[in-house]
Amino acid sequence: MVSLGCAPAVDVDRAPGFSRKMTHRPSILQDLDLGRPMEIDGIYGATLELARLGGVATPVLDLLVALVKLRARAAGLYTNFTQLN
Repeated sequence: MVSLGCAPAVDVDRAPGFSRKMTHRPSILQDLDLGRPMEIDGIYGATLELARLGGVATPVLDLLVALVKLRARAAGLYTNFTQLN
């Protein structure tokens, strides 16, 4: 994150096209498919925490994480109720 002194080497214009070409399912989706606990906090929590430390607003990511947690809870695969966001 640039706000924390680290400039990522990601071309944001090319990223959406790259993800559409992926032929494997991300691990978090594999966990959902197989009924395994989903690593929501490990995958998304750290990203959100770093954004907050850097003062970066993440409205889309906040919504995504809330929806992923809702889906995981519905499947009985996420029980961390200490953080409701």
